[in-house]
Amino acid sequence: MRIGLMGGTFDPIHWGHIHMAKAAADELALDKVIFLPDGDPPHKAPQTPGAFRLRMAQLAAELDPRFDSSDRELRRKGRTYTVDTLEEYKALCPDRRMIYIVGSDTLRLFPSWR
Repeated sequence: MRIGLMGGTFDPIHWGHIHMAKAAADELALDKVIFLPDGDPPHKAPQTPGAFRLRMAQLAAELDPRFDSSDRELRRKGRTYTVDTLEEYKALCPDRRMIYIVGSDTLRLFPSWR
């Protein structure tokens, strides 16, 4: 199984996110794309409470049977780092291929990530 993990503040989630998730699922032959709203990221502070951003991700996940959402980062206390989330998923699903999907707005900050 190939799983795409799509992180973002999703503040709000919008058609650009949906289009990117569908394109990634199609082009990379992903069985599932999981929307992961950021908890407390170091580079971009969400303005909308996590519960609302998660609900938006859940509603977006209803648009395609390959989509799902997770509150994994929102449950974590303090700063949230993508590397920690990816390590958690790798430990939970060692036999699955994980692909991280990120938008260009976040990709430009990648050199400063932990």
